[in-house]
Amino acid sequence: MFTQYSCRYGFLLAVVVLWSAGGCGESTRSPAGRLTRASGQFASRRIPDMAVDRVRPQAARVFQQHFRIDPALSTGDMLVSRPMETTERVGTGRVRDVLGSPNRHRLMATLWISQAGSDVVLQCQVRVERLDTAERAAFAREMGDDRPTDTPIDRHGASSASVREEWVPAGRERQTEADILDQLMDRFVGTQPAP
Repeated sequence: MFTQYSCRYGFLLAVVVLWSAGGCGESTRSPAGRLTRASGQFASRRIPDMAVDRVRPQAARVFQQHFRIDPALSTGDMLVSRPMETTERVGTGRVRDVLGSPNRHRLMATLWISQAGSDVVLQCQVRVERLDTAERAAFAREMGDDRPTDTPIDRHGASSASVREEWVPAGRERQTEADILDQLMDRFVGTQPAP
């Protein structure tokens, strides 16, 4: 009996270690809490012969035309937006989104500004997330029972630590990424780069 439990726990431990070591391809938070970039998960443009100090104010203006900047998460070389919710249809590739009513989506953008030699490199990522609370609630195990101690105040609510909303990644909004970067290129170079 002891070996059966130790084998199960050993297997679970191995799965957890491999899962945590593998990581993921999305933007993630580093241990310091900053957003990090995964290769190929952003649109990029290069402004030749320019300094970051000249680009930063213009980048903030262009970024604010599309999103509200979150000052708590933004730094000098990285602009992070607050989540912007929408109910329009966003191309997520799911049949439910095409046939059903429009679902709630939110966009979250990040713009990185970095110096590369004499050039400035701009990298933009606009992530789309879908509200998936209905699907999660449909398959959630109900924890209530018929005992009188289970009152409505004890159930999960807006003030509980268990959040009722679940936002799941639904891809990137590549057109908005390109629009932001092209507007910045127009301000400094004057012409848009060939796609």
